[in-house]
Amino acid sequence: FFQTYYPEFDIGLWTFSASVFGGSFGVFAGGFFSDRLVQVLGLPSRLWLLSACTLLAAPLAVGTLYFPPPGAFGCLIVYYFFAETWFAVLFTVIVEIVDPEVRSTCIAIFLFLMNLVGGNLPVIVAPLRSYFNDYRSALYLVSSPSPPSSSCCPPCHSGSGRRR
Repeated sequence: FFQTYYPEFDIGLWTFSASVFGGSFGVFAGGFFSDRLVQVLGLPSRLWLLSACTLLAAPLAVGTLYFPPPGAFGCLIVYYFFAETWFAVLFTVIVEIVDPEVRSTCIAIFLFLMNLVGGNLPVIVAPLRSYFNDYRSALYLVSSPSPPSSSCCPPCHSGSGRRR
C-alpha cells in the first residue's frame, strides 16, 4: 500500500516500531490489566477490557489508512497497542472457562480456524482492489476492527494515506 501511494516514504523503522512498541507492549498490557481487573470485577471484566480496546482500536485502523505518513504510523503504533491486547486476554479466558479435559483441543481448534480463515484473508485483497479500482477501499473492507481478524491482515501490511 505504501509503495503504491507513498513510494518515496521509508517504512522500515515505522513498521518495526509498530510491531515492537505497539504490538508487544499491547499484548503485555492486555494480560497485565486484565489480571488486575479480574481481581476487582471478576472474570467478565476481561471481556469488557477486550471490548473497550477493540472499540479504541477501530478508528485508529481507519486512521492508518487515511492519514499520510508519518501520521499513519502514529495511528498504527497506537492501533497495535490496543488491537493486540486480545491475544493475552482471549487465551486466558479460554483457559479459565473450558474444562481441563478439552482445553488443549479447544485452543488447537481456535488457532487452526484463526490461521486457516484469517491467514487466508489477504488473498481477497487483490480481487477487491480490482473490483473497486482502489487499494484503500479494499483494505478498509478487509481490515476489520475485530482484533483477531485484523491481526491477520493488519493495516501495517497495507499502509495509509489520502488518495492522490
